[in-house]
Amino acid sequence: MNSLRFLSALCGFLAISAGAQTPPPIPFQVPPGFEVVRIAAPPLVKFPVMGNFDDRGRLFVAENAGVNASDKVLDETTPNHVRLLEDTDGDGVFDRATIFADKMTFPQGALWHQGGLYVASPPGIWRLEDTDGDGKADVRKQLVKGFKYTGNAADVHGPVLHPNGRIYWCHGRKGHEVFQADGTLAAKGLAARIWSMRPDGTDIQVHASGGMDNPAEVTFSQEGDIFGTVNIFHRGPRADAILHWVHGAAHPHNETAIAELKRTGPLLGAAALIGHVAPAGVTLLRHDAWPPEYRGNVFWAEFNTRRIMRTVLEPVGATFRGRGEVFATTTADGAHFTDVFEDADGSLVVIDTGAWFRQGCPTSGVARPEILGGIYRIRRTGTKPTDDPRGRRIDWARLPSARMIDLLADARPAVRDRALAEFAGQGSVAPLGAALGDQRYLVRSNAVWALTRIGTADAAAAVRRALADADPRVRQAACQSAFFSIDRGAFPALTQRLGDAAPSVRREAARALGRLRNPAAIAPLANAAATANDPVLSHALIYAMLEIDDPAATRKLLAHAQPLARRAALITLDQLPKGDLAAEPVFDGLKSGDAALRAAALQIAINRPMWSAHAAKHLAWLFDAAPVPAREEVGAQLLAKFLSAPEVREWVRGSVAALPPRLLFDAMAGASTAWDDAWREWLVSALRSPDLPVAQAALRAITTHRQRDFRTALREIARDTTRPAPFRVAALQAAAGSDRTMDQEAFQMVLEPFVSGGSPDSRLQAASVLGNSRLTREQLTKLAALLPATGPMELPQMLGAFQRGPAEPEIGALLLAKLADSPARFGLSSSNLQPVFNRYPGGTEKIAPLVAELLSQAAAKSVRVTEVEKLATSGDVARGQSAFSAGAGACVSCHRVGESGTKIGPDLSHIGRIREVRDLVESISFPDSSIAQGYEAFRLETKSGETFVGTLARETSEHVVVVTIDGRENTVARSTIARLEPMANSLMPPGLDRALDPQTLADLIAYLKSLQ
Repeated sequence: MNSLRFLSALCGFLAISAGAQTPPPIPFQVPPGFEVVRIAAPPLVKFPVMGNFDDRGRLFVAENAGVNASDKVLDETTPNHVRLLEDTDGDGVFDRATIFADKMTFPQGALWHQGGLYVASPPGIWRLEDTDGDGKADVRKQLVKGFKYTGNAADVHGPVLHPNGRIYWCHGRKGHEVFQADGTLAAKGLAARIWSMRPDGTDIQVHASGGMDNPAEVTFSQEGDIFGTVNIFHRGPRADAILHWVHGAAHPHNETAIAELKRTGPLLGAAALIGHVAPAGVTLLRHDAWPPEYRGNVFWAEFNTRRIMRTVLEPVGATFRGRGEVFATTTADGAHFTDVFEDADGSLVVIDTGAWFRQGCPTSGVARPEILGGIYRIRRTGTKPTDDPRGRRIDWARLPSARMIDLLADARPAVRDRALAEFAGQGSVAPLGAALGDQRYLVRSNAVWALTRIGTADAAAAVRRALADADPRVRQAACQSAFFSIDRGAFPALTQRLGDAAPSVRREAARALGRLRNPAAIAPLANAAATANDPVLSHALIYAMLEIDDPAATRKLLAHAQPLARRAALITLDQLPKGDLAAEPVFDGLKSGDAALRAAALQIAINRPMWSAHAAKHLAWLFDAAPVPAREEVGAQLLAKFLSAPEVREWVRGSVAALPPRLLFDAMAGASTAWDDAWREWLVSALRSPDLPVAQAALRAITTHRQRDFRTALREIARDTTRPAPFRVAALQAAAGSDRTMDQEAFQMVLEPFVSGGSPDSRLQAASVLGNSRLTREQLTKLAALLPATGPMELPQMLGAFQRGPAEPEIGALLLAKLADSPARFGLSSSNLQPVFNRYPGGTEKIAPLVAELLSQAAAKSVRVTEVEKLATSGDVARGQSAFSAGAGACVSCHRVGESGTKIGPDLSHIGRIREVRDLVESISFPDSSIAQGYEAFRLETKSGETFVGTLARETSEHVVVVTIDGRENTVARSTIARLEPMANSLMPPGLDRALDPQTLADLIAYLKSLQ
């Protein structure tokens, strides 16, 4: 991309109020040859979020009131609205504003279509209409409802009009129960989804789904491909993404959400992974006003980075791949881009929402509603204005069909769209059918889309001609048309298209055949799958077989000569409710030399617990010969999944000598509900092994089964000074058992990291052991003496010991006195203190001054942030890096930079790119103000009395994996959970800024800011 140069955004002041009320425009960096103008500023707009134009050039803006609130509060107060902006003097700057629709929950997105405005605002999609022309909606109709939300913006976004005439929108992973207009259930579940409907709200369909947190918006290519922005596509480290949304797709990452989806193999990936940037609005550039290298580019807005990005998405098989490049950015403090969209003249409109928003994953933990945002236009420098960009001077009512056919290929995208809509409204099949023979690609393509919108039988029949078009882009659109029209007459041509030279055409032909549900398509689909090494094409073919839902025809394919065809049959039968898949072909697949078939068979097998006898036989075959990596990988997963079965445990008893120890112990660690008395001897022997990885694997298994009482062996390990300290502490942690007591020798060993100044990791691990222990009076006295030198990460953990020990008044008084001397006390809250001091006589009254002090610190957030922000200007990057690596602030105990650190909290490798200095200061000083999505804290209590506080790394229908502050992954069977609930606080304690000396704090912030 061309190098960027700095431009100050030029704009005039608004004529509606005093200039003093209008803040200056924010500065932009854009490529040479482009300029930026502000087209709407406060007080005309305040906190704009998303928007779009109508056919007259008026701009509708989903606008916020600057409120951060829960769904309950938003439902009760409906404080937000849609604003209508108009440019009355034609100078390109909006000068009139009207509240088009008030009393909305959280509007995000706007689409003008067929004389009304479609808006997404929880709990659904609305159509707003102004029938008397006063600029205010007097008719409101909720077309779709049933979408849950929490107020953090990960809810319903859109709507957007597809070339096929359907309206699409997104919904985050909040849960939904959506009904068709006739009352039948359209879909119910947790997963995030891409939805569509007809403009009248009927025929609601799910296009694709996933376990991501928040699909933000979608945009479309001329061929009908759907691209979109996604927040938290992956976790650990977090990665946002640009997706190519294909029909029926299942994407990462939340396992509970994914469990409700039909699977066609591995979860599908992204077109581009773009880091932790919080992408928002997205658009595909259609106008030719910009240089050729920009046409067809996908542009998106990034909230965290204050950037507008672009990518060229290149076809790769049946999907696309791309890489983000910076197009525009600003250094303005408090700016946050939430939308970007194309105007009719080819310019890009950018919305800056300001600094009001802080819920979810923003860059600011403290809202700054004084920064109001604005709306900007990016255009080519010196560009000649497009003549009549919306075709308003065209007499559409009297336009001959031949002339309107020409307009389907007009250089002005808005005019092309209007011509397409006019043809669809007229139902003019004959001229459109003739247009399919036109030499111009856009004429033929838009003729297909117009016929699709008409939707009659003769329109569908006309489209069949396009299935043989010379241009694969037209063939692709024609296949999509057959899908929506359910054109059974297209079956022969669609079957032929399964052999098309273009993978995208094969993908869409499969999609259409699935919709037709003709069992005769099963064999052709399987034959196509036999050569489909492309994961997206393979998905489309298998998903079509699932939609046809013919187990008998599919079962015949288990004897197919090609392994990929057998794979398609296995997956289909596994996913069909009445697939009646037998075990034999699955376990035969595990012996295949084809890796894809083997992987599919393994995934099916481990999800069928009733096949334990087959698993035992197959394990014997897997470990019968010399170890082979492929066999060992299959064996490890089978063993881990089926170890609870008596047949498999019996086989293990007779085969233990042939099993790799770490593989066996890892399987035991994952089998929390299984036990065999023979395991005790194996585990104790391995725990004493000089081979540390083997001993660590045994310790993990013992920790899972600690209720079996391994305390003697564990305490022996804890006393062995030849062992690494973290291993010894972990052994003590496992030795705590149900009574959680600790002898003096063990107690002194756990205190050692605090006495000798151990590493942050060792201190956190020791704090976790102490916090979960039941200590004596003498032990609590010694522990209290250490509290003034305890860091803010360890202190909340260690308080747990005082919640379990003897509740003597002297202990309570000593604890309170030592807390008052601890700089780390600012990392505590009343929720940390109340459960502890409630046990001591008069404890609640005695801690009142301490709680008041903590509350006063929280109330002075803005002042404190400003103080530390000024201090940070003296920071040194090199010193900060050294301090970080040495464990200052315990950052490295929870966060990762490159290959160093852990993954408990968000990855910091590029934190400086997405956070300004003030944002970093806020995150360090007041982490509870805004907790990054995916890193919320949970408290889990088991029926046996164990408590785990941490983040949820993974969830399945059987287990929950909690990562605690010391970095341990704790796998807990759902059947043993008494309570699992979210916590209001971050795992990162407040007050870390006060636990560091000022210069070290400044150096750390400088280092974090340098991480680009």
